[in-house]
Amino acid sequence: MSKNVVESDDLKNNNTLINVILRTDFFKIDIEKIIEKFSENLLSSENYKYKKINNYGIKLDISDPQKLVTQDFISQKVTEVNSHEFSTIDSSSRFILNENFFIFERKGFNDYEGSSVDIKKYLELLEIVTSGSDNLKIKRIGLRKINNIFMNHDLKNVKKVIKDKFIFEISEESCQRFQTVYTPLFGRDGYNLTLLVDDGKMMIENTANDVYRSMIDIDYYCRTESRFEKISDIKSVIEQLKKETFKIYMNLLTDEMLKLLQINDSKEFYEESNKMGILRGVNYGYRK
Repeated sequence: MSKNVVESDDLKNNNTLINVILRTDFFKIDIEKIIEKFSENLLSSENYKYKKINNYGIKLDISDPQKLVTQDFISQKVTEVNSHEFSTIDSSSRFILNENFFIFERKGFNDYEGSSVDIKKYLELLEIVTSGSDNLKIKRIGLRKINNIFMNHDLKNVKKVIKDKFIFEISEESCQRFQTVYTPLFGRDGYNLTLLVDDGKMMIENTANDVYRSMIDIDYYCRTESRFEKISDIKSVIEQLKKETFKIYMNLLTDEMLKLLQINDSKEFYEESNKMGILRGVNYGYRK
């Protein structure tokens, strides 16, 4: 299995994602006219709702060691209502725009790569931002994917999922929360990878059971203004980010886990999940 190359299409039906965040950071822009066009675009259907939010309503965790204007913006202007949120009626996804950044966030993706429809919509809206702003300078584009898997309280189950050497350093006598963070830097690009294993309780059939949670949190970013001159350049960078985060994800999973995620029969999928001690977090098929 490990000798075979696994493509994203091989995992298009099954995934472990709980949250995806795509964000673009830029120097200050005037957003009044842009918001009007956003409203025309998103509120013309009944799928979206709108509200103004202050910065307490934005959880923006940036792993890039290079400090961004966005961080100052959030820390220094938290009392002002200056962000605009367009979210789906079921609150599963949202677009947030203010004078310093544009964010897309979704919970519960149906496939590993995420929804191509949503990414297309993000680019469509970002084109409104770029065309409506004179001399727009984009500082950074980042993509973050968070995966959570809950398993029976037995470390051998955790080690069936993630093959990283960090996982194999954990023993039953270790602390209740075991975490490691990798922050490789490659000049204008880089990523932050957080692996976490902790234990707790989960209600299963009205009974509290001891469980382990494994979290894989990948945050990949690209910098430098010269790369983002046209919307097509931005699209190419986003595609690159998707490929790189997928590559990191693949390198962390065991052969057994990869085999599970490629199963296309629901009965077999859940039977094999059960054998691996997985309780929640590994999803089969498309969810409505």
